[in-house]
Amino acid sequence: MEVLRLFGRAFYRVLSPAHISILTDRELILIKDGMDKRVGGGVRYGGVWSYIPLDKIAATSLESEAGDVLILSIRLPGDHSIEALLSVSNKLATESLLGRLADLKSD
Repeated sequence: MEVLRLFGRAFYRVLSPAHISILTDRELILIKDGMDKRVGGGVRYGGVWSYIPLDKIAATSLESEAGDVLILSIRLPGDHSIEALLSVSNKLATESLLGRLADLKSD
Protein backbone atom coordinates (compact mmCIF):
# COMPACT_ATOMS: atom_id res chain seq x y z
CA MET A 1 0.00 0.00 0.00
CA GLU A 2 1.48 3.32 -1.06
CA VAL A 3 1.73 5.63 1.92
CA LEU A 4 3.63 8.65 0.61
CA ARG A 5 5.06 9.98 -2.63
CA LEU A 6 7.99 12.36 -2.29
CA PHE A 7 10.12 13.75 -5.14
CA GLY A 8 8.63 11.20 -7.52
CA ARG A 9 9.49 8.25 -5.29
CA ALA A 10 6.78 6.10 -3.70
CA PHE A 11 7.04 4.82 -0.15
CA TYR A 12 5.11 1.71 0.82
CA ARG A 13 3.90 0.07 4.00
CA VAL A 14 3.68 -3.69 4.37
CA LEU A 15 0.14 -4.64 5.36
CA SER A 16 0.52 -8.40 5.50
CA PRO A 17 3.93 -9.82 6.35
CA ALA A 18 5.17 -13.06 4.86
CA HIS A 19 3.55 -16.01 6.59
CA ILE A 20 3.03 -19.74 6.52
CA SER A 21 0.33 -21.89 8.10
CA ILE A 22 0.88 -25.53 9.01
CA LEU A 23 -1.99 -27.77 10.07
CA THR A 24 -1.12 -31.00 11.85
CA ASP A 25 -3.42 -33.55 13.46
CA ARG A 26 -2.93 -31.81 16.84
CA GLU A 27 -2.20 -28.12 16.22
CA LEU A 28 -2.29 -25.18 13.89
CA ILE A 29 1.08 -23.47 13.54
CA LEU A 30 1.16 -19.89 12.26
CA ILE A 31 4.54 -18.43 11.35
CA LYS A 32 4.79 -14.81 10.29
CA ASP A 33 7.64 -12.53 9.40
CA GLY A 34 8.86 -10.44 12.31
CA MET A 35 7.90 -6.91 11.29
CA ASP A 36 10.30 -5.17 13.67
CA LYS A 37 13.45 -7.29 13.29
CA ARG A 38 15.87 -5.51 10.95
CA VAL A 39 19.54 -6.11 10.28
CA GLY A 40 21.83 -3.86 8.23
CA GLY A 41 20.45 -2.85 4.85
CA GLY A 42 16.83 -3.18 5.95
CA VAL A 43 16.80 -6.99 5.68
CA ARG A 44 14.37 -8.64 8.09
CA TYR A 45 15.29 -11.75 10.01
CA GLY A 46 13.31 -13.74 12.51
CA GLY A 47 9.68 -14.50 12.89
CA VAL A 48 6.82 -15.12 15.25
CA TRP A 49 5.63 -18.70 15.70
CA SER A 50 2.22 -19.40 17.20
CA TYR A 51 1.35 -22.97 18.19
CA ILE A 52 -2.40 -23.38 18.66
CA PRO A 53 -3.72 -26.76 19.90
CA LEU A 54 -6.76 -27.76 17.83
CA ASP A 55 -8.82 -28.49 20.93
CA LYS A 56 -8.37 -24.84 22.03
CA ILE A 57 -9.79 -23.36 18.80
CA ALA A 58 -13.38 -22.31 19.50
CA ALA A 59 -14.11 -20.73 16.10
CA THR A 60 -12.48 -19.28 13.00
CA SER A 61 -13.51 -16.63 10.52
CA LEU A 62 -12.11 -15.05 7.39
CA GLU A 63 -13.20 -11.51 6.58
CA SER A 64 -12.33 -9.14 3.74
CA GLU A 65 -10.89 -5.80 4.71
CA ALA A 66 -10.66 -2.75 2.45
CA GLY A 67 -8.37 -3.27 -0.51
CA ASP A 68 -6.57 -6.56 -0.92
CA VAL A 69 -6.38 -7.63 2.73
CA LEU A 70 -8.06 -10.53 4.54
CA ILE A 71 -8.30 -10.95 8.30
CA LEU A 72 -8.08 -14.50 9.65
CA SER A 73 -9.51 -14.60 13.19
CA ILE A 74 -9.05 -17.57 15.49
CA ARG A 75 -11.15 -17.43 18.66
CA LEU A 76 -9.74 -19.17 21.73
CA PRO A 77 -11.16 -19.91 25.21
CA GLY A 78 -11.44 -17.06 27.70
CA ASP A 79 -12.41 -14.48 25.09
CA HIS A 80 -8.90 -14.50 23.56
CA SER A 81 -8.23 -14.43 19.85
CA ILE A 82 -5.43 -14.41 17.31
CA GLU A 83 -5.69 -12.37 14.14
CA ALA A 84 -3.53 -12.55 11.03
CA LEU A 85 -3.49 -10.16 8.08
CA LEU A 86 -3.33 -12.01 4.78
CA SER A 87 -3.18 -11.03 1.15
CA VAL A 88 -6.40 -11.60 -0.81
CA SER A 89 -4.32 -13.74 -3.19
CA ASN A 90 -4.24 -16.35 -0.39
CA LYS A 91 -8.03 -16.54 -0.04
CA LEU A 92 -8.54 -19.96 -1.70
CA ALA A 93 -5.64 -21.55 0.18
CA THR A 94 -6.86 -20.10 3.49
CA GLU A 95 -10.42 -21.29 2.88
CA SER A 96 -9.04 -24.75 2.12
CA LEU A 97 -7.01 -24.69 5.35
CA LEU A 98 -10.10 -23.70 7.35
CA GLY A 99 -12.10 -26.50 5.70
CA ARG A 100 -9.44 -29.08 6.66
CA LEU A 101 -9.35 -27.61 10.17
CA ALA A 102 -13.13 -28.03 10.48
CA ASP A 103 -12.81 -31.65 9.28
CA LEU A 104 -10.12 -32.42 11.88
CA LYS A 105 -12.12 -30.84 14.70
CA SER A 106 -15.24 -32.85 13.79
CA ASP A 107 -13.38 -36.20 13.98
